[in-house]
Amino acid sequence: TALCLDTFLEEGVHYDDQGSMLRYILIVGRDLGLKTITLPFIENNEITYNFSIDRMITQILSENTLLATKYGINLCLELDFNNELLLTLFNKIGRLDLNHKIGTTLDIGNLYYYGLSSCDSIVVKHVHVKDRLKTGESCLLGTGCSHYQKIINFLTSTQYNSQLEYTQKNYTLQCSRSEKFNDLEAEIEIVKKQKKIFEEMMEKYSYKPPELIDKSLTLSNGPK
Repeated sequence: TALCLDTFLEEGVHYDDQGSMLRYILIVGRDLGLKTITLPFIENNEITYNFSIDRMITQILSENTLLATKYGINLCLELDFNNELLLTLFNKIGRLDLNHKIGTTLDIGNLYYYGLSSCDSIVVKHVHVKDRLKTGESCLLGTGCSHYQKIINFLTSTQYNSQLEYTQKNYTLQCSRSEKFNDLEAEIEIVKKQKKIFEEMMEKYSYKPPELIDKSLTLSNGPK
């Protein structure tokens, strides 16, 4: 069960507010069985300077990470800033021994829109699934600019090379909505359609280690 704290993106919400908000959500989340909370540091809440990293760690992560560990909840940072700041952030998190419960949420739609590479994510613990047009608008999965073949292959390969944490359960669909916003049945159908599309992509593009590829070739060439 996953939750994204989009209230972090509201104007006028500061780091101390976010820290208090996260503490409350962790306590409630323990009772609800939450496994992952995504903290979005994008758009209005983007981190742009080193001192912002220090404030964010002090006011949001330090005590809350201990609480999250106690409750068995992963904290995931959704980020859109450059590699240098990203490495600075996770180096500081590591020095404070906070990295055992902190990772990143990889947003596939934002990956293209903000010009990031899939390798920018140091420890992927969660994935937001969406697709976007060049204009930035959300669209049906597979019809936009997101490079799903490359991204899915990269994510699933981590099961075998241990570079990142990965389980198939750590995905949240954040797909485009139906054109009929007030039609519940239409919304349900568009979600089902995109869930099926993503499952087909996972089946098609997931990484297979050489030993599995060899076995599949042997089986496919055998007697029918």
